[in-house]
Amino acid sequence: MAATALLVFVGIPTLIGVWEDSNRDPNNPGVETNIGVRVNKTAEGDWLLSIVSSSKPVSSLTLQVVNLTGEIVFKKTLASIKIPSGDPDAAFDDTDGNNNLSPGDTILLKASGGHVKAGYKVQLMRGNAVLGLIRSLP
Repeated sequence: MAATALLVFVGIPTLIGVWEDSNRDPNNPGVETNIGVRVNKTAEGDWLLSIVSSSKPVSSLTLQVVNLTGEIVFKKTLASIKIPSGDPDAAFDDTDGNNNLSPGDTILLKASGGHVKAGYKVQLMRGNAVLGLIRSLP
């Protein structure tokens, strides 16, 4: 009797890795520069981005939100939305206070600000390189 394997995937993957040669660290080409990010919708209707892998300086990173037609509707550096900035659209919590985007850090995208909606794409960027990507907010 032949053995049969069944693989079952539950849920929609929201951890999207983007990797291209252009996303390599120019000072150390052997080092991948991706940012691992996971997204969850909160009970209040906002989105919480949890960083699962990274060690990038906050000063070098930009958060960008792109609507369904490809228009950039929100673009700010992480340093400018660091708590307690009071930004109406986003808040970055540097949980360990090291001024690096590190595992455990979070970014809250606020629906109440009016610039972030379900289906929009979220990008974490350094210059023109996309280092972290959520293809579509749930």
